Amino acid sequence: FHEQPTAEQRREVTRERMTCDWPPVGGMWFVDWADSGESLGWCGLFPLEDSGLIEIGYHFVTAAWAQGVATEVVTRVLDYGFRELAKDPIVAVTHPENAGSQNVLRKIGLRSEGLRFHYGLNLSFFFLDRDSYLTFR
Repeated sequence: FHEQPTAEQRREVTRERMTCDWPPVGGMWFVDWADSGESLGWCGLFPLEDSGLIEIGYHFVTAAWAQGVATEVVTRVLDYGFRELAKDPIVAVTHPENAGSQNVLRKIGLRSEGLRFHYGLNLSFFFLDRDSYLTFR
């Protein structure tokens, strides 16, 4: 039997990945509470498998849910991707049942384009092109 990794072990694996040369384009950022320094999760821009597309992805602890954290962080990373890195388009995928994450993506301007097969699963696919983003921001 293998034990489930602890939150600290998962954080260390993510930190190791982020401090090497991955992702080859984009970036990964840890998100912590400003007052306590407690980890909330991460957000990043990275290749969506071998599709040639750049994905915005994130994962936050449940204590950060429904507090506007994801919307604020993902908005800033999306803006960085379009303005500083000039990526076009930026996409996202979520599990079809993850309504919370899909709500965040819609709030920041991505539009749903149905299901697409990525990471071995049929996932909800979201898309936003740079011109549309810059027109409204």
